[in-house]
Amino acid sequence: MNGALLLDQGFVFNSADPASIIEYGMQTKRTLEGKKELDMAEFLSSAELVNGSYQVDPNADAAMSTGDFFNATKVMDAALHIDYNATPITDFLNNDSLPDGSAVRSQIQDIIPQVYSTTLATGIDRQVTTIPGDHDGYESSHSIDSWGEPDSMSQVGTVSRDTYVPGNIYGEIWEVSWTREHVWRHYYWVEYGCIKNGVPSICQRLEHNDKTTIDTREDRVTVTLNAKENSKTFIPLNYAGTTISTDNDIDDAYTSKYVDYVAIHTDTGLKEAYDSYKSDTFDPNVESNVKNMGFDGDNYNPGTFDVIAPGWLAKEAHDAVDEITGQIRSDVHLSPDINYMEYPNPADAMQATAIELTNKIKANQSRYVDKARYHDGSKYSSCSAKTISQVREWYVDEVLYQVNKQYMAAAENIDVQIDDKFNESADDVREANKNGASLLKSALCFPIGLTMRAEHVMDDGTKYDVDDIAYWEENVTLGVDMVPDYLFAEGNDGGKELTNLGVRNICLMGPNGVPVLPPPNYVVHFNSWMINVEGRIDGFTLFDADNECHPNPIFGHEAQVYRREKHTVYDPISSTLLGKNTPIEFSFTTGTFIFVPPGVKGIGDGLGGTTESSLEYGNILGK
Repeated sequence: MNGALLLDQGFVFNSADPASIIEYGMQTKRTLEGKKELDMAEFLSSAELVNGSYQVDPNADAAMSTGDFFNATKVMDAALHIDYNATPITDFLNNDSLPDGSAVRSQIQDIIPQVYSTTLATGIDRQVTTIPGDHDGYESSHSIDSWGEPDSMSQVGTVSRDTYVPGNIYGEIWEVSWTREHVWRHYYWVEYGCIKNGVPSICQRLEHNDKTTIDTREDRVTVTLNAKENSKTFIPLNYAGTTISTDNDIDDAYTSKYVDYVAIHTDTGLKEAYDSYKSDTFDPNVESNVKNMGFDGDNYNPGTFDVIAPGWLAKEAHDAVDEITGQIRSDVHLSPDINYMEYPNPADAMQATAIELTNKIKANQSRYVDKARYHDGSKYSSCSAKTISQVREWYVDEVLYQVNKQYMAAAENIDVQIDDKFNESADDVREANKNGASLLKSALCFPIGLTMRAEHVMDDGTKYDVDDIAYWEENVTLGVDMVPDYLFAEGNDGGKELTNLGVRNICLMGPNGVPVLPPPNYVVHFNSWMINVEGRIDGFTLFDADNECHPNPIFGHEAQVYRREKHTVYDPISSTLLGKNTPIEFSFTTGTFIFVPPGVKGIGDGLGGTTESSLEYGNILGK
């Protein structure tokens, strides 16, 4: 507070009260050195002026004010370099204490059955050759027996496995023959004598002869076990706003393979589905399919078959996630430029963190996914390779998504809390914290009577020309004196009796703060304090040492003096009461907000209460 008063004097008057500067320096030096008393000569012997100004390191001064300079400096330095990296996000995604397990574990269990499934069907291709029996002279087909059971059937070959899907995994070629009786008929007319209308005549009647022949049928039937689909997946990517949508993209999916990840394993792929379909559906029905003379085409009895994935796969997928987590923790760190000095509003720090972490993760995204390790550019090398690769792809995308979701939500939450607690003054408090942080970046300089150039300017700030009647300019050197030199908030100090400063500190979020990032453990908490300040300066004097309005025949001119102190003012001639002059009084409400670690111990509350006041708070003004 005292440093701010001196700084304000410097901004307005280009000068600060020298006695107040000395008192301020003595107080800070005494706190630093842990002395109850400090000799004036001892202080002045160590004080240094830089270009006519006394300098104070505001960070050191803030640390001194705690009464524990070493630990305060250590904490302030740690706070300046807090690395709010992606670790809370990766911990959040891997948190197995949730009722349904971690998000990672849940996603792995969701991806595995999509990869380890396939659609299989039986296909029939039939080439038919029918040879009718000899029925020369018998032109009409009269009756045909059914083919019935084949006279003979035998497997004469197999079908090679296709390298693509949809395609044949297995096939058999059969030759089948049938015979049947086929009755043909020859019709002819016969003439005979007859009486028509009492008159002898010639009549005709239709007669026929039958001939039974044997038809022969020869079928060449190819029955195939078809892979219609394998490992079709649909995995939403929340950050990219797309999906991993794949099918038919595993090389030789129906064959067991050796795979090498953290350990060497055997990946049976979709062989189990093939074996199950072949033994339970294909083989028992192959002969009936061969004999089914009316059936011809594909998609016979299509069905989806889920496979029991290898027991080691979930762990290998989780190991891949752990590998990426380690890479992100090693690679991605918050820039030192994102700290409470640059972003005094934690909400702004959260937004800057989200942007920074996102950019750094995206810069390494392809390396984290490492798709070429599992995919040759057209196909995945195995079912397990596809599973692990897609888990990796989802995980990096989900980290990006959660970084933005959690940090941006934290920023919004903080801003809502600030608006709610500080009401209409919320923006003023944000601005005050921003300005305060800006001042803390460099040493504070308190000038002592530095000359300024005073000029008469127009409303828009434009100077009058030298020939204008309103033109005026002169050098002004102002001096400042205030009483008391130092405002105390707590009791007597160093024999001084005036307590002209009252402070009340209200912890708005309770001793533990508000958790903001991320659920469920909330490793980042946020707290804010409302600070009420009231103060009184009993006497304040401002004098212009360069004043040109009061000439003096010996010294050239006299200083023009303005004095503000408590007394009654009378007309010196008539003794008429003109009014009462009062001391300078001020009061304001500001606040601050910071990140705090989770825990039961209150942060920033020296007495352990949510509201703390100096003894004189409420009794300063109006005295």
